[in-house]
Amino acid sequence: MDAILRAGAVFGVWAITHYVSPMLYVHWCVPATITGFLMSPFAAAMPHCIALRWAIVTSADAIKTMFVLVGTWIISTLVLKTAYPQAGTVQ
Repeated sequence: MDAILRAGAVFGVWAITHYVSPMLYVHWCVPATITGFLMSPFAAAMPHCIALRWAIVTSADAIKTMFVLVGTWIISTLVLKTAYPQAGTVQ
């Protein structure tokens, strides 16, 4: 149970990162003003904008990987229980 809570916490951190990073990127790197438009090519090379893009991409990949992992576990559990219904029982 402890492992499930830790995995849920890791998922929560990645989900929050994925939610907050684009908002910060829009606010700091591409503001919706004429000045923001003119500065966006320069802002793209700024360290905080690079870090926010990394956070957006990496958090999306981490969330996708977690869904694939959980889906694989669920399917393999269902297949094993269907193929070997007596597995895990004491005889």
